Amino acid sequence: MAGPRIRTEEARRPGPGPRVERLEGKVLPTSFTMTSPTSRGPLPDGVTEVGGIVLDLVGGNGARVVAQVGAGDLFVGAFDDGSPAEFRGNPGTIGERSGFSPEVVDALGGELAELAVRITLFDGDTGPGDFDDDGRNLLLINGEPVGRFDEVATEQTDESGRRSISTNPGGGFRDEVLDTGFFHLTDRAALARILDSIREAGTASFQLWDETPFDNFFDFTSGLDGGLIDGDRPPEPENRPPTLESLRLDGPALEGTPARFVAAGSDPDPGDVLTYEFDFDGDGRFEVSSPLGEATATFPDDGPAFVSARVLDGRGGEARSSLPVVVGNVSPAVRGPSEQESSEGSETSFSLGSFDDPGLEGEWTVSVDWGDGSPAEAFEVEEAGPLGLRPHRYEQDGTYEVTVRVGDGEGQGEATSRVRVRNEGPRLSGASAPGRVELGGPIDLQAGFSDPGRLDAFRATIDWGDGVISRIDLPPGSTSVSAQHEIGRAGTYAITLTVADDRGSAATVSLPVSVVSPEPPAPPPPPPTSSPGSSADRALAEALLPSGPGSAPRAAGGPIPEVPSTPAPAVGVPVATLQAPQAPHAQSASVSPDLPLVLPLSTAPGGSPTPPPPAPGADDSPVAEAEVEAEAAPMLAAQGGEGPGVADPDAPATVRETGFVSSQAPAPGAEAAGGDGSASPGGDGSGSRGARVMVLIVAMLGLRRRRPLTARRLTGAAIRRGAGR
Repeated sequence: MAGPRIRTEEARRPGPGPRVERLEGKVLPTSFTMTSPTSRGPLPDGVTEVGGIVLDLVGGNGARVVAQVGAGDLFVGAFDDGSPAEFRGNPGTIGERSGFSPEVVDALGGELAELAVRITLFDGDTGPGDFDDDGRNLLLINGEPVGRFDEVATEQTDESGRRSISTNPGGGFRDEVLDTGFFHLTDRAALARILDSIREAGTASFQLWDETPFDNFFDFTSGLDGGLIDGDRPPEPENRPPTLESLRLDGPALEGTPARFVAAGSDPDPGDVLTYEFDFDGDGRFEVSSPLGEATATFPDDGPAFVSARVLDGRGGEARSSLPVVVGNVSPAVRGPSEQESSEGSETSFSLGSFDDPGLEGEWTVSVDWGDGSPAEAFEVEEAGPLGLRPHRYEQDGTYEVTVRVGDGEGQGEATSRVRVRNEGPRLSGASAPGRVELGGPIDLQAGFSDPGRLDAFRATIDWGDGVISRIDLPPGSTSVSAQHEIGRAGTYAITLTVADDRGSAATVSLPVSVVSPEPPAPPPPPPTSSPGSSADRALAEALLPSGPGSAPRAAGGPIPEVPSTPAPAVGVPVATLQAPQAPHAQSASVSPDLPLVLPLSTAPGGSPTPPPPAPGADDSPVAEAEVEAEAAPMLAAQGGEGPGVADPDAPATVRETGFVSSQAPAPGAEAAGGDGSASPGGDGSGSRGARVMVLIVAMLGLRRRRPLTARRLTGAAIRRGAGR
């Protein structure tokens, strides 16, 4: 903030604008300083963008007078010692503008509608927070108040006035800032007093009244380039342009015959002399001039034309108007062709017909609207007659109206014709489906197709061959179809795909598919069998033969009698279960013997074992009658069977577990057997008691033997140790 009294010239004058330079990066384009708040808006040419005092007067008739005070007539300094000296005082004079002659004042129509004053001031001290921001400073014109400095919206600009640095919408000319703002007055009484004072003095004197005079330094001379401005504009009524109110053709206009045109205009400024000019050929040059607003023209050719006219006020103002005219034109006569045909999607050359025109244009423009929504085609011809052929492709079937228009630059004729477009069906390609699929697996069907009609919609129908039919609607532009299905029963099926367009034309393809049951799982590996001389064989021998015949019992853990063995048969392995209930350490065991057991069942005199009778042969011969004390009862012992039968020769061989059977009473002499397994005399004359061994052999014969399975139950077969039978 500047001090209340600044006396030195160095302190009173601002520098060359370093503040503006420091804020250069923040400036924005602005039109604020050149836009008056009056209804006339932008200030006229010749007024500088910033600096000086600008007075904008708008009369009651709309006329405008704009004047600017130059730097030589502006004040700088405090109002008790500033210059010019005659401007000092309170109110002090800021500047003066002379030249308001009676003619200038009268141009305003005898009254003012509004006025505006633009002030550019450095260091005004009336901005927000400044010491004169409370209405202490007023602007006067010829002593009549215009407004308060602290209420004027201002803007800080750069030195050119075209770019804004900061704005102050709250009002006031800020401390140490070059601000520009507009005072605006619309009070009719104050405006009348001001206009009367200007008319009487011929001068507008701009003054500043300060409630506390002589306490501030003002500089109204700063402006362009941070220095003094030379902008000076004498008061001059702004010219208002005339108005061209009408332009008309008076009577008909025919080719080769003069046509009369009349223009009428007015001017708001009294005393302006109006002149009318005409342009009849449309080249932008006004060749015919008339002070009365009337002119004639002869058009060499028929057709439409534009006549332009303008009115001039002699002071740079003008107004224009134009009038379209049809000068006896005979439009071309177009004849269309007969009905034509085509197929959708196929390019076809169509006849356009012909035309006649009596005019002399020498060039015609032809436009073809094909009636299908496609852009119209245009071309030019240089002579009347046949229009020839033109290619076009219809994307959809149907009936279309083709419109051919021929223009000569002034008018046009037209004709229509009909085109019937046939539908083309879709075409299938690349249809595929798996030829073989497992039951329960998906069948993927895919196919491509094409259709010349690009706007056709489609329906795909799939007959899966199992009674299921699928339908799929496809939008225009589709080129493929795919679907998936599962068939719940094995067999061979024909899958039929049909693709039809929206007109019913269709393409069909059939694909065979075999649906097969899945392969059965691999059988489990056979159970292990004991090998010759295995631990299972030895366990059987130890269980059944705790000691050799005719010998003392074998101590526990002693050597096991030898059991001869032969290689295992290929099929039909017999299962034997043997039990020695009277033997010491009686045990039982089941094995799948892979060899015939030869048991030392009796002992001849002298301690030598008697070999057992031979085993039955392959023909099932009976066991020796001497060893049987009861009848042999045939029975079928195969587990889960229903009795004797014939084996299935193709079924796999199986070995089934059997049970123990021991229900017969002891044979004579058997009760004499010792509990420890030693031989003792018996009641049958042998002199020793024998141990009864019950043997049940169930022979699961090989299933490839084509004969009944037989099991023999041998009961009461007392095999006596040491009996010597």
